[in-house]
Amino acid sequence: MNRARAFTFQRHRLAGPFLDIFTEPRTMRTQRIVLAMTACLFAAAACPAPGQSLLDVVDTEGGTAIQAQRWLQPRPVEGPSYAARLAAFFIDCNSPPEGDNPRELAFTPDGLSVAIVNHGTGLLPGTMTFYDVNSRTITHTVTVGLLPNHVAVTPNGQYAVCTNVFSNSVSIVDIPTHTLVANVPVTGTQPFRVAITPDSLSAVVAVTNDGVNSRFSVIDLASRTEVRSFSSVGQGAIGGFFTPEVGLSSPLWSVFALSPDGTTIVLPNRTGARVMLYDVATGGVVASLASPASPASVDISADGTVAVVGHEFGARQVSRIDMVARTLSSVAIADDIGGTIIRITPDKNFAIAGSLNNTSFYSLATGATTGTIFTGSVGDIEISFDGQYAFVSNFNSSVINIATQSLAASVTLAACAEAACSPTQLKAVALNDRFREDIHLYNINGASSSALGLTLTGEPPEGDCIRSVALSGDGRTLVTGNTTSRNVTIIDAATSTVLGYVDTGDRVLDLAVTPDGHYAVVCNTDDSTVSIVDVPLRTRVAQLSCPTRPAKVKISPDGTKAYVLSVAGTDMIHFININGAASSVIGTVIAGQTGSAQGYAYTDVSGIQLSPDGSILAVCVSFDDNIRLINTATRAVIADVPVGIDASMEFPMRCAFSPSGNRLFVTMAFGDALAVVNINGASSSRIATIGGMDFPLTVDVDPLGQFVYVGTSGNQPGVYVVNAASNAVAGAVPLGGTVRGAAISSGVLYAAGLNSATGGKLWRVAATGSTASLLDETPLSGSPSELAYSSSLRTVYMPQPVPDGVDRVYVGPTCGTADFDGDGDSGTDADIEAFFACLAGNCCATCFPLGADFNGDGDSGTDADIEAFFRVLAGGNC
Repeated sequence: MNRARAFTFQRHRLAGPFLDIFTEPRTMRTQRIVLAMTACLFAAAACPAPGQSLLDVVDTEGGTAIQAQRWLQPRPVEGPSYAARLAAFFIDCNSPPEGDNPRELAFTPDGLSVAIVNHGTGLLPGTMTFYDVNSRTITHTVTVGLLPNHVAVTPNGQYAVCTNVFSNSVSIVDIPTHTLVANVPVTGTQPFRVAITPDSLSAVVAVTNDGVNSRFSVIDLASRTEVRSFSSVGQGAIGGFFTPEVGLSSPLWSVFALSPDGTTIVLPNRTGARVMLYDVATGGVVASLASPASPASVDISADGTVAVVGHEFGARQVSRIDMVARTLSSVAIADDIGGTIIRITPDKNFAIAGSLNNTSFYSLATGATTGTIFTGSVGDIEISFDGQYAFVSNFNSSVINIATQSLAASVTLAACAEAACSPTQLKAVALNDRFREDIHLYNINGASSSALGLTLTGEPPEGDCIRSVALSGDGRTLVTGNTTSRNVTIIDAATSTVLGYVDTGDRVLDLAVTPDGHYAVVCNTDDSTVSIVDVPLRTRVAQLSCPTRPAKVKISPDGTKAYVLSVAGTDMIHFININGAASSVIGTVIAGQTGSAQGYAYTDVSGIQLSPDGSILAVCVSFDDNIRLINTATRAVIADVPVGIDASMEFPMRCAFSPSGNRLFVTMAFGDALAVVNINGASSSRIATIGGMDFPLTVDVDPLGQFVYVGTSGNQPGVYVVNAASNAVAGAVPLGGTVRGAAISSGVLYAAGLNSATGGKLWRVAATGSTASLLDETPLSGSPSELAYSSSLRTVYMPQPVPDGVDRVYVGPTCGTADFDGDGDSGTDADIEAFFACLAGNCCATCFPLGADFNGDGDSGTDADIEAFFRVLAGGNC
C-alpha cells in the first residue's frame, strides 16, 4: 500500500495560526490532510499556482475546513471553473431573487439598514440586498453586475456603490427607491474595491488590470460617468479561500484607504517595500514612502492626520505615516500579523491587529505590545461609532474595550468574517460567508453585548448549496438537501420542475426518501435534529431530537424505519419509526468512533449501509478501523470487525453489501485499500484486503455479486474492478478525475466527479468485470458532490453545491417511442394527445423522459421533434 503521504490524525482542536477565524466549535472528529484543492470557483484566487503551497486551515472537531492561501504579488482572477447553469440539463434550485456568496457589507448613515453585495456565480449578475436592522430581514434585492465584490454608501445616504469584477463596471444603486440607476464602465479590467468621498460626489475605485499595472478610477456620482483614471502600483487578488464541505470560495483582495477629506489615497505596495500616496484630484503621486517589506493593511485616523500600515509574511513591523508631513516611521513588534486588517485607535497612539489566535494592541511609538486578547484569528476588526469598542468577528466574536485594551464580552453565534459597525448605535453586523450565506446582527454594548440573530443574505425561499440528493422508489420524485439555506427542495424528476421548498434545519448533510416517496428523512447536523418531511404535501411534519450532529441516514426496505448516525459526543445510531407527525426515536445504539475526513472535495462522514434485506446495519467506525454490525430488529451489536491491517489509520469510509448479504466491501480511505468482510453473525471477520487503490471512496457491487467497482480520489483517480470470488484486482479504468458518487445499473457504472483540468464529469463505464472500459463522459455544470440514478427515467442526477442546482443527464434511448405516454399501448390516440400536451408544456408523469425533445438533440419541441414523432408513429425510425 502507498504509505508516502503523511497524515496528521487529530481527535481534538488543532492549535495554530488562522485556526479559529472560520471555524465553529464542535465535537465531530476529523482527519487533517494537506492536499491541493479539489474544486475551485475562481481559478486564480482559490487554487494554488505552481510552486505555491496552500495554507490549510482545518477545524479538527467540526468536520469543516477552510483551505486558503495568500500571495505577495497581486493578480487578476480567472472566471469560474464550472460550465454554467445555462446548460439544458441543469435544474436550478435557486429561487430568485438570490443572495448567493455574500462578500461585503456597509451600513447606511442612519444605521437602519445594511447593503450587502453577493457575488452570485460570476456567470450571471450578482445582487445587492438590503437588510433591515429592526426587522432583521432582507427587504429588497437589486441586480447589479458580474461578481459584485465591494460596497460603499455615500455619507448623504443617497447611493450604495459596488464594484463588478467581471463586468468591468461600477453599479450605482439609489437607496431610497432600491433601484439601479447606472452601471458605469471603468478604464481597465476587474474593479474590486470602492471608497466614497465625504461630499458624496465621487467614488474612488481600485482596478486590477494585470495586478502589476493597476489603476484607480474616479466616478462622478451625479453624472454617473468616469471622470478620471490613473495608474497605480499593483493591486488585485492576493489569495483566496475555499470551503470543501459546501464548495464556497472567493478571492481575497488587496486594500487601500481614502483620507477622511477625500483628497488622498494611501496604498500599500505589497511587492515593494513602499507605501504610495495618490492625489484623487489629479492622479499624481503625492509621496512614495519607503517602508519595511510586505506592507499589506492600512487605516487612517478619523481626523486624517495619521495612517497606520501593517506588514505581512513575518516582517513583524507596524508603520506610522504622518499624513501632514508625508513621512513614514516604523516600529518592530513581537508578533507576526497577517492579512489586510489593521485599525488605529481613536487617540492615534496604538494599532490593533490580529496575530495567531489573538487581537493585540501595539504602541505606535515603541512597538510594545500593550494589550493581548484571545479572540481566535481575526475575521475583521471594526470600531464602534463612539470609539469605545472594537468588534472582532469570529465564531466567538469579541467586544474589546479600547480604553482598557481588555475583553468586554465574548459573543457566540456562528463563524463570521467581514463586519461593519453601526454609525448611530452600539450594533454590529458580520457575514458568515465561509460556511453559510448569512448576515449576523450583534449588540456590542460592553459587558451586556449579545448576539441578536442571523438571516440569509437573500430573500427566502432559497435553495443553496445542494450537497445531497435522494430519489423516491419509482425514481420520479427528487429531494435535495440544501446545506447553507437549511432546507430541502422537492423536484418532479420527470419534468425537472421545482415543486417547492421545506425548511428543515442547519447544515443539511444527508437525507433519504421512503421507497413509496411519501416521506423524506433529513439530517440537520448543526441543529442535532432530524426532520420528517411529507413529500407530496411539501411540509415538515415532525422534528426529532438526535444528539449530537446527525450526519448519515438509511431507510429500511419497507420504508417504516430510519437509521441515523450522529457523529459527535457519544456517536450513536438512532432508530426512528417513520409515521408522519407521529414519527419518533425508538432507540439508540452506540456507534463507535465515527467522524469526518478532510481531503475529499466536500469532505465526507463515516458511512453506514443496510444489508439487502434490511436486517443488518453496517457502520464504518472510521477512527477505530472497524465495522460495527447491528441487528436492526433487536438493536443489538452483532459484531465489531477489525478491518485495519496495521497500526496506522486506515479509516474505513464507505461500504456495500453483496446482493446475497454474505459479504461486505469496505473502502479504506487512508489505507488505499478495499477490505472484504465475511458476514457470519458474531463470527463475522475480515477475509481479505485488496491494496493499490489510491484514496478509495465509492464502492458498488454488480447485481450478480461477481465484481466490485471502487471509485478513487487519489493521484491516479479512476475505477478499480475487484473480482469478488478471488478478492483480487481484475482491472482498472483510468478516468482522469476524482470519483464522488457512483451507481450501477443494467451493465453500466455511472460515476460522477471532477477532472481538475476540465471540470465536472459524468463517466459511463461498461461494468463488464475484467474488461470494464470507459464508454463516454459528459461535462457537468460544476463539481458534483454525489449521484443518484433513476432507472425508470434512465436519468442520472448529480447535486452541485456551486452553482446551487442539480445536473440531470439522460442516459436512455435518444429517441422516443410510439408509446409516448408509457402506458404499454403504442401509437394510440392517447400517445398523440400526450405528445402534443407535452409540446404545450404539460408532460405527463409517465411520458418519454426527454419530454418534447423527442429526437434527443437538445432542442425541445421543434419541428424536427414533431417530424421524428410522426416517423416513429408510422413505424419508421427517429
